Amino acid sequence: MKRYIITEKQLDELKKLLERYEEGLPTRYCGGSAVDDLEAAQDLIDEMEESVEKDWNSLFETWRDLKFLIEDVEGQEERK
Repeated sequence: MKRYIITEKQLDELKKLLERYEEGLPTRYCGGSAVDDLEAAQDLIDEMEESVEKDWNSLFETWRDLKFLIEDVEGQEERK
């Protein structure tokens, strides 16, 4: 099994990425609120459509930053 050394700075970056990921999750779509009529449903759909692209971009940026950090850590493989 390979071993890696991670710096305190990288650990902090990982924690920030986790926070960004959790904030970026579109939990507002899962709120369980009931929609009573067609107009309210259409308003909710319109709101969701507007925010989907923003949510996707936020999650993609977090994924990209995580990928780069993993590559950085992999470059620090501990030599025996």
